[in-house]
Amino acid sequence: MGSAMWHGSHTYVGYSFDNNMIAVISYLAHQASVKNLPLESSILKQLSMTPRSKDGIEVSEDLVKMFSEKPVPEWAEILDTADLPHVYFITFAALIATCFSLIFPWFVTQMAITFLSKLLIPKEDAAFVIDHYLPELSKAVSNIKVAHDDARDLGYRFIGMLIKIGWAFVW
Repeated sequence: MGSAMWHGSHTYVGYSFDNNMIAVISYLAHQASVKNLPLESSILKQLSMTPRSKDGIEVSEDLVKMFSEKPVPEWAEILDTADLPHVYFITFAALIATCFSLIFPWFVTQMAITFLSKLLIPKEDAAFVIDHYLPELSKAVSNIKVAHDDARDLGYRFIGMLIKIGWAFVW
């Protein structure tokens, strides 16, 4: 829907709608993936050094209301100022790190995510993932044991997610 708005309108509102809706969806997916981890941390749960005013569900509910209650020219400002990680490099990196941590031993997760972060995302985002998110994730998953069959199933789902994300970036 966001992509259609951007490519159909070629306006800043369309551009903002496209990119920020990706940020909302990836943030919701991230929060769902860490919701039941035993550590309460704004770094782990909200991808922020300080607590955010709203969680992903509240932000998405605000955006749904925006469609019916606000005029279109105001949408870009509302989307641009929503309290969520607008840089979805971090949310995608966090999703991948969380999946890796449940599939592989921690040393593999740490090496792989550090390497991929330095290779694929901007330095400041990589620094957040490596220096802040990974240490919090390590604490949160340290006592979690995933059965081999469950880890394999998660791995297959993870590969499916990567294929879909890959195609999304291609298009």
